[in-house]
Amino acid sequence: MITKNPTTKLTKQLAKIVKQKTYSLDHPYTKVNPYRTSPLTALVIFRTDKAAKVSYTVVGKSAKTSITNTVNGGYQKVHQVPVVGLYADYANQVKIKVTYRNGQTTTKTLTLQTGKLPKTLSQADIKVTKSDQSKMAIGQNTPTLINRTAQEPYAIDTDSQIRWYSTKWSQHIFVQLSNGHLLMQNRTSKTAKSYNVLTETDYLGWIYRQYKFSGKLGKGSEESTITAVHHDVVELPNHNLLVTISDGGNTWKTF
Repeated sequence: MITKNPTTKLTKQLAKIVKQKTYSLDHPYTKVNPYRTSPLTALVIFRTDKAAKVSYTVVGKSAKTSITNTVNGGYQKVHQVPVVGLYADYANQVKIKVTYRNGQTTTKTLTLQTGKLPKTLSQADIKVTKSDQSKMAIGQNTPTLINRTAQEPYAIDTDSQIRWYSTKWSQHIFVQLSNGHLLMQNRTSKTAKSYNVLTETDYLGWIYRQYKFSGKLGKGSEESTITAVHHDVVELPNHNLLVTISDGGNTWKTF
């Protein structure tokens, strides 16, 4: 397991923002791509005088493409809103809805500007000809996830618009776990030859844990790129992971 979490420093910086009492619903703190690997996400931080629960809506460009989620945690005074489902290269309208215990509600609309898609995604030929929105889900959202086997995994809505992607290239393994987190097989850098890191992350890019394999090829292999996990991960009923590996040693491991 890799003990050094690359998102720890960013988490500490954001924790300082959370402790500040200067951010309100009228003037919240906003950060697009807070962990630097999910450019179509954002984190919104603010406080309310009274305990409240929060939801958000990313306004869609067409009918039935708006994305709405409720923030976990119920009624609180300090709010960290993880926004997922922004459009690329667009001034996104995001509605933050605050609901108090007495039923009173307040809504604030934010504008969150995003950057352009990377070349590998902007040139992708994506076309949805038939869709069933009830089966297109990221949690309570509406896009559907697509794993490219290599390069950036992403998610699209019913208009074929990309509404999420990770800058961390994945190879073969891209699984949503029962806790809502993503499990991806990555490499330590885009120039590394080995895809030998199994990463548990969320849609904003915060890393919960990582497992690193040797990255060595088995005997007789002629592959030019090493993929340590071939090609499956199963989450067991006790939430341990059963992993089929190809690192020159065992053929499977559990975590």
